[in-house]
Amino acid sequence: MTRFVALLWAVAAGVALLGAPAEAAAQSRTTSALRGIITGPDAEAMIAATVVIRHQETGAERTALTNARGAFLVLLLQPGGPYTLTVQALGFAEERREGLMLQVGEVTTINLELRVEALELEGVQVDVQRDEIFNPAQVGPATLLNERVVESMPILSRDITELALLSPLVKTTESGGFSVAGQNDRYNSLLIDGVLNKDMFGLTSGGVPGGQAGAKLLPLDAVTQYEVLVAPFDVRLSGFTGGVMNAVTRSGTNDWRVRAAAVNRNEALMGDLVLPTGSVEASGVDRSLFALSAGGPLVRDRGQVYIAAEAESRSRPPSGFNLFRDAPSVVRIAPDQLGDLQESLASQFDLDAGTGGAYALEQQLANVFARVDWNFPGGSRLTVRNIFSLTTNDESPNRSAFDEYELSSNGVERRSMSNTTSFQLFSPISAMVSNQLDLSVQRVTDETTPNSTFPQMEVEVISSIDDTPYQRSVRFGGEFFGQVNDLAQTTVRLTNALDIQRGDDVLTLGVTGAWYDIAHTFLPGAGGDYFFASVDDFRNNAPERFQITRLADGYDATAAFDVVEWGAFAQHQLNAGQGLSMRFGLRVDMPVVLGAPETNFEVLDYFGYDTGKLPSGNLLISPRWGFNWQSAGEKRWQVRMGAGMFAGQLPYVWLANAFHNDGARSVTQLCEGRRYVEPTSPFAVPAFVPGSLPTACLSAPMQEVRSAVVIPEDFKYPQDMKFAINADRELSDRLSVTAGVLFSKAINQIGVRELNLDEGSPAPGYERLGGFERRFYDDLDGRWGQVLEVTNDGEDWATSFSLEMRGRVADRLNAQVAYAYSRSWDRMSLQFADMASNFGFNPVENEADDPALTRSNFDRPHKIVVALFGTPFPGLDDTELSVLYTGESGLPFSYVYDLDVNGDGYPGQGGAFERYNDLLHIPANGFDLPAPIGTQILMNRAIESDPCLKEHVGTIMDRNSCRAPWQNNLDLRLAQTLRFGATEVRLEGDLVNVLNLVNGSWGRRETIPSAVPLLEECVDCGSRPVRWGGSVIPSRGADDEISLADPWSVLSPESQWQVQFGARV
Repeated sequence: MTRFVALLWAVAAGVALLGAPAEAAAQSRTTSALRGIITGPDAEAMIAATVVIRHQETGAERTALTNARGAFLVLLLQPGGPYTLTVQALGFAEERREGLMLQVGEVTTINLELRVEALELEGVQVDVQRDEIFNPAQVGPATLLNERVVESMPILSRDITELALLSPLVKTTESGGFSVAGQNDRYNSLLIDGVLNKDMFGLTSGGVPGGQAGAKLLPLDAVTQYEVLVAPFDVRLSGFTGGVMNAVTRSGTNDWRVRAAAVNRNEALMGDLVLPTGSVEASGVDRSLFALSAGGPLVRDRGQVYIAAEAESRSRPPSGFNLFRDAPSVVRIAPDQLGDLQESLASQFDLDAGTGGAYALEQQLANVFARVDWNFPGGSRLTVRNIFSLTTNDESPNRSAFDEYELSSNGVERRSMSNTTSFQLFSPISAMVSNQLDLSVQRVTDETTPNSTFPQMEVEVISSIDDTPYQRSVRFGGEFFGQVNDLAQTTVRLTNALDIQRGDDVLTLGVTGAWYDIAHTFLPGAGGDYFFASVDDFRNNAPERFQITRLADGYDATAAFDVVEWGAFAQHQLNAGQGLSMRFGLRVDMPVVLGAPETNFEVLDYFGYDTGKLPSGNLLISPRWGFNWQSAGEKRWQVRMGAGMFAGQLPYVWLANAFHNDGARSVTQLCEGRRYVEPTSPFAVPAFVPGSLPTACLSAPMQEVRSAVVIPEDFKYPQDMKFAINADRELSDRLSVTAGVLFSKAINQIGVRELNLDEGSPAPGYERLGGFERRFYDDLDGRWGQVLEVTNDGEDWATSFSLEMRGRVADRLNAQVAYAYSRSWDRMSLQFADMASNFGFNPVENEADDPALTRSNFDRPHKIVVALFGTPFPGLDDTELSVLYTGESGLPFSYVYDLDVNGDGYPGQGGAFERYNDLLHIPANGFDLPAPIGTQILMNRAIESDPCLKEHVGTIMDRNSCRAPWQNNLDLRLAQTLRFGATEVRLEGDLVNVLNLVNGSWGRRETIPSAVPLLEECVDCGSRPVRWGGSVIPSRGADDEISLADPWSVLSPESQWQVQFGARV
């Protein structure tokens, strides 16, 4: 593959050196371009003809002269339109084309022939219906959505990022993000009008600033175009190895226009939730949204303003299974047991555990977008935008089928504020030189407030439900990771791109610089965490374990650091003739970290790593090349191919891990053992006293565990090599198909190694848990917990094939039908903000520090997209119908032990160490399992009923070898426009999850974590160390037969049909 890429580069360089005739266009992801050739009679070139391009709604004008070939090229045009193109030449009649609409990043070609006769002709209206993908500037795979599509799609949330789902190469992930062509969902880039608008710290997978609270990027009414670029071989774009999602915003015009909208949804217009135990009546769901936008002239033909705002209120119950609403058997807790626990907390300590049933989770969202455009004499244009978002959200406690059941007091409130101001100056300096200057300033704050101020508490509860014993832990009190957790980040980014037309070529030279100021306040467990082994122990105030994270003297909980990123790029774009356009470029990026943690000499002496040194100043070089060839004629062919390297953006939360975990800043202190058990351990836990946290164990100092994260100085940001080829064919002037192949291979990827492990040996005592097939480890130094090294790993790869049809399939109906087959493979999928979780939740079968290359967490092979929209009803021109279907493979997952089989420290004791990564060994017979007889019987039944388990009998499972069910989603919108003079009223009705309306068991949205603990540790089982866990719930039918529930959770309200009404004036 390396030789092939080198050959492509040699061909590109050869063409460039030959100086082939060209009429290239160097438009950015912010602008569009117009080009063409003007001829006279007998097809002779018209030299020095005047070309005027006028934006009809703003009055902005650009002027160009044709060259010796009669060619013209106008760059830096505002996307959208409509535009009027006028051509004048002495002695010839004026030619005009009106109604030109430009897609962002598009090069539109208009060739005209001038007449000698001075005929009086009206302007010709241009109806450009051809697919936007037929664009000589388009090289890589992409999905381009115009204003009609953006307004038509039934998007329940009015979140523009969900438009990305119309790309067959975009899959949803477990955490709610978007994986583009199988890549990590944190490796995407979010742009607004080509300007980066992303949470650079990377707390959430979606990348939206304020994403922790569920913030939206900007009001939907402000968006006029949207594009998903999977592999744009354009060196002006960087900071991603996944994909680019770019929203093009609306501008004001010379006429004042005001639009108001309202949307409402509530539980009365929802279907029941169908669970394995029966139907549950819809409740607790409500949504109200109000939107207002206005745009108009500041000075006619000079300046325009546009403002859009949304205010939204949402209410919903916790997702998953809720006690009192759902059957106790799926919750695995008896209501009376929970009631006793709540009463005991209140009577003993005067504290409120909160509710264990369904309750209202509130979310408030406010978004304001403002844009001012100013047109200067000479064609320069200044655009100023401000994007503001404020969101508060009650985060749902865990109510899934397994892990600890969390009461409302264990929840948190997230509050996020984001404000981004950007300036863009587009300047045609001369007939041959133009410049684009981008400056943006972003400020984002995230605040986390626990619902309770007392320590987190966890109590093991044993319940008898229908004569069947169940065991599950219940959590309440201040959430462990939310006790001290705030963030403030400021980003300043400057980019300048200079386009030089040399003859007919366009050479782009640019520089970019960014400064990130980050202050992350984070100290998980600072408020303490108690564990009680039983309800009786809780009544007797006899905790089994207590842990707390404390700062060392002279330190605070805030990790503050700065990063500066420098970059430069050069790109040559040319037209080699015969419909062939080529581009090749080179980009260089260099991140510099300002500040570092302190050197921990214990880590340096024992492990050989300096915590005080971070990677800084390491160059990332990204060459790229691509071509676009179009055939002539009415039914065109287009072939696009590109190859190159893409440097990604490091989520700075991973860098912050090194600041928070240098082994000196903080320490985890532990006490273990019940104080009334004889003989009493000196490290036993003192009784819980409200308002007072232990500083020592019962009769001894607290045990201490320290952790460290080190990043070597030669570490580099993620970087992938990509190769793509796509073929497009016009079936008619309004219908086209595309087939494409994409391959990605990691050059620098990210992995995590545990340094505090010995070389390992066959696992003693766990022979029947796959002990001879895996290694058993021990700590090198017992004073340390995790000592993690962040590494570069270049073995990840992904490939995809896609097939897509777009256009008008009937006289009044447009369609997009697409299918994609994608596969992705890695050693570690890195779905978490902290490196301990990235290592500890990465299931392994043998070598803990050298996991096998297997399917990634983002591997969802199949996806189908069908979108229909138009006015299909004859005689009802104002009645619109939109239908959107998406279907995709289920999430991949692995069965693991909730038990440290390989001794690598995962899972450990307490909230700071609760992670599991040991893949399950499937016995040939359940009775071979070292477990109680009930667990053996359940294992046999599971092997019989679960094809994934049956496939791995006698071996340790492969990571991500199991898969949740196929996901179907079908949404429908019916809209009616009513006209009252010059006023239009648009009424919309959205029916979401149509399949669920047809059949209550259809349209369910299931989710599952990547690691599912099927068996857990059994402390009191003697020589049988495991027992059945809670991820797969057994039940006994009327015939006394045991059946097992599915391990995935049903999402609510996503799994219920919903009707939403809206009105827009």
